[in-house]
Amino acid sequence: MSRHQHFLMAEHLLCHAPTQVASQVVSALEKPCSRPVKAKESKRPAAPERDYFKTCVSATKQSRICSKKHKYFCTSCERPFVEKADWKRHEETYQERPEMFKCDLCPAIYFLEKDFTKHHKEKHRCTSCADTTTRSKKAHAISAKRRRMTRTGWGCGFCCHFSTDWTERCDHVARHMEKEGLTNMNWYHSKVIYSLLQRPAIYHQWERLLLTQPGLTNCAWNQHSTGRVEGYPERNPIPQLQDYLEYFTPEQDAAALVRLAYSKIVKSSSPPRTSAPPPVPPKDYLDTSLQGWTDEMDCWAPLTTSVIEDDILPTGMCGLDGWYGN
Repeated sequence: MSRHQHFLMAEHLLCHAPTQVASQVVSALEKPCSRPVKAKESKRPAAPERDYFKTCVSATKQSRICSKKHKYFCTSCERPFVEKADWKRHEETYQERPEMFKCDLCPAIYFLEKDFTKHHKEKHRCTSCADTTTRSKKAHAISAKRRRMTRTGWGCGFCCHFSTDWTERCDHVARHMEKEGLTNMNWYHSKVIYSLLQRPAIYHQWERLLLTQPGLTNCAWNQHSTGRVEGYPERNPIPQLQDYLEYFTPEQDAAALVRLAYSKIVKSSSPPRTSAPPPVPPKDYLDTSLQGWTDEMDCWAPLTTSVIEDDILPTGMCGLDGWYGN
């Protein structure tokens, strides 16, 4: 409807409509035209920065539960595994991570070649990563690969055993699980620390310190304050005792590290328990005891005299004659 037609209709209503309707039309015409107010656009909160160095310890994604019997478990997050290869691959991917692949187009970081290639192909439409030829795909991943600082030793949480080789460490821990049936309930952080102290370069200093502490018999360490720091060394550059021991190199100060380990030992808040001395026997203890034994033997007398001798002797007996020699 045009502006002219609108005024003609309004004039017609004023002339022929009742007074109440006419007043409503007039007020409607006199009311200024208001423009629709646009809703205020709410600013979306910025997405938190992704932590690419997060390990399996803080992972929220849960794996599908398998009905088969679990023989292995991650020594960090306690996730169970049926096969040894799956368990070892899990700890290598989420805990060891000897290498990483850094994207050159965004801050993304991956620890497996296939994950980096998938990201580059889907997020950045990389033609090299999308290439079906292995050579082209491999070349791009190699250019993105970076070596990380790796551990030089591992401690067993089942026993006192130190390993300098990753494969040997996994085989040793696996034998405890396979042959002894040990589970995560038998894995102790204090044994891990004590095993790491068996490194030859550190053990000599540890023994020297123990000579100055003759009363130290049991050692225990709190996992919260001495365990691995998640994201070390890239995201969190401040290590704890286990990190120091696992990443130790010969040029570092072993004596200072031993002193740190000693300072982190959990001290018992209560004094050591001592057995109370036996009570002092009464003066007539010997006479009373002898009388009691005599009365007891008298009670057994009727039974011993009523036992019928048995001609059949037991077999498999071992005579004591000459057992201790003459």
